[in-house]
Amino acid sequence: MSRVDAAGIDPGAALLAVVPTVAAEAVLFEAPRSVSPKIEAALRYMEENYAEPLSLAELARRSQLSPCRFSTVFRRQVGMSPQRYLCHLRVRAAQALLRRGEAPAVAAIEAGFFDQSHLNRHFKRICGATPARFAAASAS
Repeated sequence: MSRVDAAGIDPGAALLAVVPTVAAEAVLFEAPRSVSPKIEAALRYMEENYAEPLSLAELARRSQLSPCRFSTVFRRQVGMSPQRYLCHLRVRAAQALLRRGEAPAVAAIEAGFFDQSHLNRHFKRICGATPARFAAASAS
């Protein structure tokens, strides 16, 4: 049985109506179009290895920059920190897994998150809905 608030809106139904829109818009981000070859190398490595633990030192080494310089240049060219970019990659991977019917706990681990709670926190921040709601909206 659904609950209706004072305005006559069922909050659960309202959220489910919004989730497909959020899911459709949750391309999340596009890879930057114009970055230096050094940052491009890091982006490529991150996209190929997002499910593995990636350290700032490793990404900087692959870019042939110091960790501090890498962070600064990455943020300027990509528009977000390396850690945030990696988190977006992982959420995008989790979305694909959820669309295929994987359980949120499985999607979390396969996308490189520590556990389902870690996925939930970042997924909700980025997509505006929990993985379970996203999966339910994708299934219907």
